[in-house]
Amino acid sequence: MSPPKPTPKSGRARPQERPLEQAVALLDAGYLEPACEALRALVAVNPQYPEAHYQLGIALGKSGQVQASRASFAQAVAVDKDFAKGWYRLGNASHAAGELAGALQCYERAAVLSPATVVFHFNCAVVLRQLNRCEEARLSYQRVIALDSTHADAHYNLGNLLRDAYHSAQAVPCYERALALRPLHAESYLNLAAALGECGRLAEVAAVYARALLLLPGCSQARINQALHQLLLGDFTAGWAGYEARLNHAPGLANREFEAPPWRGDGPLTNRTLLVYAEQGLGDFLQFYRYVPALLARGARVILEVPTALVPLLPAPAPGLSVLPVGATRPPFDGHCPLLSLPLAFGTRLSSIPAAVPYLSPPPALAAQWRVRLGVRRQWRVGLVWFGNPQHANDRNRSIALELLEPLLALPVEFHSLHDQVWPADLPMFARHPEICRHESNLLDLAHTAALIDTLDLVISVDTSVAHLAGALAKPLWVLLPYVPDFRWLLTRTDSPWYPTARLFRQPMHGDWPRVVAAVGRALLEMTQATKHPPHSGGLA
Repeated sequence: MSPPKPTPKSGRARPQERPLEQAVALLDAGYLEPACEALRALVAVNPQYPEAHYQLGIALGKSGQVQASRASFAQAVAVDKDFAKGWYRLGNASHAAGELAGALQCYERAAVLSPATVVFHFNCAVVLRQLNRCEEARLSYQRVIALDSTHADAHYNLGNLLRDAYHSAQAVPCYERALALRPLHAESYLNLAAALGECGRLAEVAAVYARALLLLPGCSQARINQALHQLLLGDFTAGWAGYEARLNHAPGLANREFEAPPWRGDGPLTNRTLLVYAEQGLGDFLQFYRYVPALLARGARVILEVPTALVPLLPAPAPGLSVLPVGATRPPFDGHCPLLSLPLAFGTRLSSIPAAVPYLSPPPALAAQWRVRLGVRRQWRVGLVWFGNPQHANDRNRSIALELLEPLLALPVEFHSLHDQVWPADLPMFARHPEICRHESNLLDLAHTAALIDTLDLVISVDTSVAHLAGALAKPLWVLLPYVPDFRWLLTRTDSPWYPTARLFRQPMHGDWPRVVAAVGRALLEMTQATKHPPHSGGLA
């Protein structure tokens, strides 16, 4: 940009362009400190020169002087309020500082001044999405695409935005266009497969993963997702084998080194010591712990490494079983196997899932304490779980708002929250419905949760660790599932081969929780009407 002409009021002479060109040449060559010195000298002589402030901001930013860089961009637009690229750079600096509202104002100003510049509209869309102003973000991405139909990131981001709003069918062509423009973009394949699954187009999901792995054979996440899709469809032969790819990708598993070799069902276990270690979430441990007795039955000595939070729940070690909290010093062992590789090691098929329950039980003393705490049973007692770990990759699909369960509260049932913490978003519902029994101050660990569950007649839960705990305890369990559930719940069936006491309530379409809750309400009403008196009526539970 050429330096501005002096205004009559300033009476300043027009700055010479040659010093700026020399400073920019230094900057381009990577001589940051000389460039900064030259640009500081230039703005000292010509403080009304926006391009010099702008270039100084770039130089300061490259040299790590973030605040000074931002101040230079701010000075550039203060000198020239129509300096579009100055507003853009100031927006970037504000965005990097986490000031989303300020960044958006800068980007919008730049876009008004230069409406044909694609990046200004693109950055507007990014920040609008971060501010959860999704409809405005959608319009901004569409504006980017109208200006440049080859903008792969705009197509991809628009697809993500539509998926988040449960418009997966509209997201599919966005991902397909992104891949046409950028055939080696792994995330586009992964999200396209997810969107197709959410539309019920499962045959196409398999084709997407096959194509992704053909073009990107090293994409471990595509291999993992392909395996999970195979498991979801009940193809355990291919699924368990493919799921081993997680060992090269998942945090806490990748690059783990052991002195002993891995064990995956090869060779006898008699008189051998096997390290079995927990991985992923608590629910995964609770589900696959069932394989530990089978290892002992094969004659193995087992060192079971578990998260500290699970230690109080586990029964007293059986002969040949040692339980170690994560981080404890391990004794020597002859082989090792992560917990979720045990189905592969045992050659598990749908027909051979070890489904005998209960395989866990609450500590008897805790169970007695909770029976006394809850007192005489006068109604059916039902535990509720409506959210899981918000850090879970699929939490937005599996967790629900407590308000959605409000229709259930009109039924003649004594409801108990099984959560050990309260989210601020739930406080208004608790205020409107003080009849929901809360226990967060007493649920000190999973052993306490198990003891509370033991006093109940039924657990109604979204897909969380508490659902697995209830299933492992052989408690009647109703699981509320999204349209595309986690692999362990399979497809279409209303029962679970993993948990004989479970009944599954599935979304009829992606995002449709109200119909799931309505179905649960009907089933709960039928249950209470079929038996007028709750179990063990008139005494302690």
